[in-house]
Amino acid sequence: MFDQLNHQNWADTMKGWVDGYSRNHERAGPPSAARKRTLDLIGRFESRGWNPFAFERAVAEAAPGSIRVEEFKPIFDGEDILHTLQSILIRYNQLIETREVLSTNDAADYLGIAVITLKKYIHDSHEITGTMMGNSLMFTRQQLDEFYAKPRRPVGRPRKATAEPLDN
Repeated sequence: MFDQLNHQNWADTMKGWVDGYSRNHERAGPPSAARKRTLDLIGRFESRGWNPFAFERAVAEAAPGSIRVEEFKPIFDGEDILHTLQSILIRYNQLIETREVLSTNDAADYLGIAVITLKKYIHDSHEITGTMMGNSLMFTRQQLDEFYAKPRRPVGRPRKATAEPLDN
């Protein structure tokens, strides 16, 4: 759902929500500390790479049901926009910093296997599944740890058995 918009669209939308809140709830004068903190967090969000899976997870964990997307337009359904955005952005930054959400390449590195081997486990044996976000398959660290912990068989075509020379 959250991959319908790109990183900059989300940042601009959040800034618009903060500005709208400020116009409606704050008196003329210097910006409130909450507004400054929220804008600082949005600035950090803008400077990081976009990970829609991590953003969706951050919204679900920090403020479930507060943001939805209808016809490519984000809609806020919460009470306190500044507090809600702060919670979401803090959680998003934690997910990105701790690398809890990994791309296919990063997941293969984390597991210590080649990308092609990971793709074989995904497509051939279905031993691990990720979540499609746009054109990217994303994995949580927990999914990878569970996959790593269980025994698995080698993937790919079986090797031909080599015939032993007959001793006469």
